[in-house]
Amino acid sequence: MAYDLSVLWAWLPAAWMIGGAVGWATSANRPRRRRVFGWLGFALFALVVGVVAAWRHWLPGRAGFWLETALWFFASYIVGCLLGGFLQSAISAASCGTPATASTRSDGARAGRRFIGTGRSGPDGRR
Repeated sequence: MAYDLSVLWAWLPAAWMIGGAVGWATSANRPRRRRVFGWLGFALFALVVGVVAAWRHWLPGRAGFWLETALWFFASYIVGCLLGGFLQSAISAASCGTPATASTRSDGARAGRRFIGTGRSGPDGRR
């Protein structure tokens, strides 16, 4: 693994930055699914299986080198995705003035609810 780091030291930050860009672009303020881990659980499972295979030397020679290289890039990419998504949600929440976890109103009403039955249009232009 030390050989991997000495050869791939310039490419690992590139994978991290690509992961950050993908995490930034795909992190939207839409409702999340209620699954426990979603894609992250599958990614962590694949990473653990790969690390165990590399640690146990199940793939010797060139195939083992490719596995270790893929694990380094995969881990760097996943960390970049997580950081990019977190930064995008934190910055978008800060620009709106709301916390990143939930949007609350002091009167407990939903936006547009007070316009029902008054004949006026709501904040989005609909009645």
